[in-house]
Formats: sequence, structure tokens, C-alpha cells
Amino acid sequence: CQLSPLSLGLPLCFGWCSSVEDMVSCKEIGSCLNPTRWAARITNLLLNWVCMKTILVFIILDLIVAGFTIYFYIRFYRVARLGWKLHDWRSYVFLTSLRISFGLLGCYAVFWRNVKVTKVYYGLFFLAAFLTFYVLLPINWLECNCQSWAQCYALASFNINSDGKFLNRYWEPLDHDLAASRHMPYENPPEDLDIVKEKDNSYAFIEAKFKKNGANKRLQNAGNKVIDANRVKNAGNTLLELTNAAELDVHHNMDSEAAPAGADSGSGMYIHSRLVSKRRNSVMSSVLSLETAPMEEHEEATNSASQVSQESYENEPTNNKAVDKDPDEDEEEQKKPAAPAVHFFNIITAGIELKTLNDAPNCHTDEISEQTMDEQIRELEVLPGGEEKKLSQKLESELYICITDLLCGAVSIEIKAIKNEEQGNVTWQSIVCQHNYQILPVLGQVNRYTHFFWKNPIAIRDDLEATNTDTSKFFHDALKSLTPQEGMQKISKVAKSRCMCDDPKSGDSRHSSCRTYQDLYGADHFWCWVRKDLHVFKACEDIGVELYWDEENKRVWTEGICNRQGCKCSGIGMYPSTSKDKEFNDSLVESNRLNYGGSCRKWRNGDTTKWCYAGYDSTCPDRRKTVEHWGPDLGLGKQWMQYEAELPCDKEEQDEIVENASGWCYNISIPTETVFFIATLLYIPMIVIIFKFLSNRCGDECFLSEQFAVVVTSDEEEDEWAAGGKEDNEGDTTTTDQR
Repeated sequence: CQLSPLSLGLPLCFGWCSSVEDMVSCKEIGSCLNPTRWAARITNLLLNWVCMKTILVFIILDLIVAGFTIYFYIRFYRVARLGWKLHDWRSYVFLTSLRISFGLLGCYAVFWRNVKVTKVYYGLFFLAAFLTFYVLLPINWLECNCQSWAQCYALASFNINSDGKFLNRYWEPLDHDLAASRHMPYENPPEDLDIVKEKDNSYAFIEAKFKKNGANKRLQNAGNKVIDANRVKNAGNTLLELTNAAELDVHHNMDSEAAPAGADSGSGMYIHSRLVSKRRNSVMSSVLSLETAPMEEHEEATNSASQVSQESYENEPTNNKAVDKDPDEDEEEQKKPAAPAVHFFNIITAGIELKTLNDAPNCHTDEISEQTMDEQIRELEVLPGGEEKKLSQKLESELYICITDLLCGAVSIEIKAIKNEEQGNVTWQSIVCQHNYQILPVLGQVNRYTHFFWKNPIAIRDDLEATNTDTSKFFHDALKSLTPQEGMQKISKVAKSRCMCDDPKSGDSRHSSCRTYQDLYGADHFWCWVRKDLHVFKACEDIGVELYWDEENKRVWTEGICNRQGCKCSGIGMYPSTSKDKEFNDSLVESNRLNYGGSCRKWRNGDTTKWCYAGYDSTCPDRRKTVEHWGPDLGLGKQWMQYEAELPCDKEEQDEIVENASGWCYNISIPTETVFFIATLLYIPMIVIIFKFLSNRCGDECFLSEQFAVVVTSDEEEDEWAAGGKEDNEGDTTTTDQR
């Protein structure tokens, strides 16, 4: 034995022992570390508890814990979702019930000391120990947070003392037992995104494939009416050029509050004072940079314009979480008087018109009376003077709709006289057209009563930043002045011209529109089939949505639509027509009822949570449709129906609900897990106790007191007892008589 500096003076065995004392110490240390000795000591300790009373007390305690387990999984049934293999709370109740039956059998066998039945119970005892450990797993894996669908689902059980509804902001995983409850279909895309991006995904390729396969014969001849480069070059003086010098001149005067109206000699364009009186910056150059150049340059300008409109005021959600913004903040802003629609447009001076390069403008014609004609003319004539005022209801609506449409770059309003030679009278028409961003200013003979309004994305962005809202608020302004019939027609018209997923008329809202899937890292992604329409494909291309052609299904699909739409309120209300919607809150709807569902409110009398319409394409995990189609109603036929959702609303309230549930979860789960863990550990010593109990034929372990001591002596002792003698006090030995 050698002394080690870490041994605190105690000899440790590092070799041969040098003395007897060291040898004894080393043996003692080795015996203390001997596992056999420890096992013997523990066994001897447990032998003191080998009796019927100990076993009955254990079984009764186990029955109490099992009963609490059943209550826990009935009260907090969602926790079972975190389990291994089994995810239904009924399974855990059933397994615990088996455990209770084993305990009752053990009580009977031990109490009556029945050896055969006790042996059966001892065999089932190991299964009961496994079941006790198994039902502990979901509670052990409970994290009391909302970082995944399963954890959110389990945490919802602890939403105690809260009137709010706990909403799961994640999408269900791919489990067969969740197929019936999914609001968004789980489906992998036709091809891997990394592979399909290496292929030709241009619009020309997709258009050719679409026409070749006869997917839409009705639109095979409806190609783009693009003005070729030679036609643009030969346009002469009729085509207005906006040169780089003109752009620089405009930008140079942007910051001047009193910039006078004037004409730029290099461009020949008359720039109205309202063009420079509002806040402008260099971003405007990409919108106005539409020179007379080859077609490739026009396409670049178009893409730049679309990018400006998108980046300026349309911030779309692209993350995996369902909610990006709380629409409740928009409610008060919608109540405030909105700025006139002309505030967000630049008025093009008389004598200049805007020509669309590819698609014809989208026009709407209304017959108006002479009195209405006079009113509209007076409204339009005061606008070039710099006065901003609201126009008539339909004109305001068209301007606001243009603001919400990324493809709309300008609006033209024309008051046209129609002479009827047979009747000898004159009727009047109001023609309102929306022009896309591929437009050019042109000098020509323009009707005196025609006015052009060029959308100003910078003014729109400034307003949205000041009010902390998005473009959906303009839908409310566009619809509130229309009749219910006009409003629903406008909503349908706008929807059909947008970049959308597959046809909402399919009648199966749970398995259409946006799908969700997970990549190798567990991140959520979305995709959908694109509606079969060349105009829709073109609209998607114009706003920067990448389209992919699937050769197997002969269809077009994309991820861009769902990523852009996300989970948010669309801002578009709809006239309540279903039986469920008829029970609406009268104090919330406007006179035409077109704001119903447009923002986060408790629109129905029986609602407990705020909700809103989330659009025709939505990635909200709780999206749903009360009916598959709107109508027929108001003398109109069936129309597409929007999804409605609760997740876009009350983000702050949802955070408070999650925090409250998390607190209750910790307070309940930690003590419960502790009790279950102790109950599981108690099975270990009871294995030995019950085994010894059976070894004694169901008898208690008994210990005999030592009444006699055995003394072992050596034969070579020096002092021996003499026969018949005894030792006196002085140590002398006397003999006695022997008989």
C-alpha cells in the first residue's frame, strides 16, 4: 500500500502492502467496494420488510397513483398526443385500468396468503411496472411551451381560468389519425423543388405546354397582345418618351415643397405639381422609366415596376409560423376617415393618355343619367388644380381596387356621350378602365372628359407605414360605398383576375388550395396547383411568382402563391348569405353588409372568438369554410367563397393565453411527474420483497433472538479445567469428590 496525495492520509492499495496494518486497511477498503457485499446488505435490509403488511401498503399506494393517472389523462387528455406509439388518451386509461386490476388481484392473493395466486400476481407485477413507466413518458416529454404542433396541442389542455380559445398556430404532422381533423391537406409537391428549378420554367414554355395539351381550348388564341419593338420605334412623335434626363429632372425637384408645375423640354411631358408635392424618392424612377426602347427593355421596366409595387407596400409573410401581423390594429384605422382615393394617384394632364403594352385594359361601363354626368364632370375638372376630394362612389371604388391590385398601374375614367339618331337623344356612359403596369404615356387626341390616374406606390407606402396597416384596408374603402349586388360582383371580378390556386369551385375546400409538407429538416413548406387559365399564369408571372410545369399531371404548380398569401385577413368582406351568417351582429355591419368578415370581429352572435375572412388561398392551420360556395343570393348566382380563420386575430391575447396555460402546465405537470417517478422506483425493492414473501410460502420473515451462545476454544490452551475441580478466588484448584 502506498500513500497517495489525494487519499487524505488513508493508505490505498497500489501494490504489495508493506505492513500488516496496511494490509488490513486495504482489505477493508476492498470489501467495502465489493458489489456482492452491498447486495447482501440491501437484501438483509429488505428482509426486515418482507411481510404481508408491507406488500398491502404498496399495492394500496399504487392503486391510488393509478386512479390519479386515470383522472389526469381524462382531464388533460391532449397530453397523450406526446406518447410513444400510442397517442389516444383512451389507450392510457385502458393500460392504467389493467394495472389497477393487477393490484386488486395482488391484494386478494397476499391478504389470503394464497401461494398460487401470488405467483400469478408476481408474474403480472413486472408488466405493471412497465405500464407505470410507459404512462409516465408523455408527462416527461411535456415541455409546457408552444414550439411545435404536438406541444401546442398538449398545452391547450392547461388553458384553465381563461375565457379565450387556445389556438394551435402550427400545422398537423403527417399522421393518419389526424387526416379527418386537418384543415390543410398534407401532400408532397409533384417534384423536388431543387430539381424543378433547374428546368425551363419560363412563361413562354408553360404557355406552350398548356396550349399543346389542350388544357384550356377556350384560351388557346388568347396570347399576349405585345407591341413589337419595330412598332414602338416607328411610333414617332405620338409616343411620349420619358428619358433619363427627364427622370433626373423630376427627382431633382422632389424635395422642393413649392416645386412649380412645368414641362420638361427633353421629354415633352407635362409634370403636374401634385407629382412632386408628395414625398418621392428614387424608387419612383423604376416606375416612370418607360422609354421608347426595344421590347427587352420594356420587359425589364415592367419587372422593375412590379418589384417596386411589391416592395413598396406589400409585405407578404414567408415564414413557417401562421401569423405575422395582428389585424386588430387595423380596426381603429378603418374607422377613421380615409384619404380620398386620388391622394394615392398622379393625375396625368389633359392631352396625354396611357397605352397598355400587352393586355387590354380591364374596363367597366355603366349607363348614367345626365345629372350624374354633370356631377362627375365637375368632380374631375377640379382635380388638376391640386384639390383632393372624394369622387363618386363607383369612381372611388375603382381607384381603391387598383391600389390593392399589384398589377394595376393606372385607372382611366371617361364620360362618353352616345347619340341615338333614331330617338334623337343623347345618353351618357361612365367607362372606368384599369391598366396594368406595362403602360406608356402617349400624346394623342384624348376625349375632353377622359382622365388618367397613375398609381403612386410611394404615397401608398407612406400611408401604410404611418397607419401601421396593409393594403387590405383599401378593400374596406372600395366596398363600403357600393350596393350589395355591386359589391359582390366587384369581389368576384377582382378574384378571377388574380394569381390564384386551383379552382375554388371544386367543392372540397379541405383538399384544395394550399397544401403543406415538411422537408428533411422538419420545416413546413406550402404549394398548390395553379388555376387553369392563361390569364392567371400571366398574372402570377407579373407579380414574380415562379411557376413549374408538371409533365405527369399536365398541370402548373407553385409555392409562391401560398408563401405570399400566408395566414392573414384578406380585408375583403362578403355579404352574409348562409343560415349561419344570418345571425350576425347588427352593430358591426355597415348598411350594405359588405364589411362582414373583412376584419377581426365577433361577427356572429354566438361567436366566442374573433375571426375574419382569410382569402381564397390561405395557409392558416385553422382555415375553414362554412359553405363551399357563396349564394345564390341578391339575384346573383354562386360565387367563390373565402376561407375564414381565427388565427390572424388577437395575437396579443393568444400570447397571454399561451403564457397562462404554460404556468398551469408547470404547476401541475412537475408534481405529477414526481409522484409517478417515485411510484415507478418503488417497484424495484418490491421485486425482492415479494420474491422473499413467496419463498416463505407467503409467510412473513421472522427473526429468532439469540438465547444460547456457542463458545469455540482451542485444544492447546495453557489452562485446562480439571475434572471435578473448581477455581477458587485465589486461583487454586480444588478437587471434589466424584461419585
